[in-house]
Amino acid sequence: TREPIKTPCIKVCAVDASTGWCLGCARTLKEIGQWVALGEAGRDSVLAELPERITRLEAWESADAMYARHILPMLAAALLI
Repeated sequence: TREPIKTPCIKVCAVDASTGWCLGCARTLKEIGQWVALGEAGRDSVLAELPERITRLEAWESADAMYARHILPMLAAALLI
């Protein structure tokens, strides 16, 4: 029997507009669409890049959350003065 193809997909499919990476697996739409055709070596190459991409996505998400929690309320308060 054939073994299933390794995939980082976690079924959370939304693409970050600034990077083009899926927020669930950190692959690009092109990588997702060509996943089977990439072959094992190609998939392994993409898989090796994903931890760094995920770290970057998490850092940006954290920065966005901080902005929303702290900066936006200060801006709103300043506009009301």
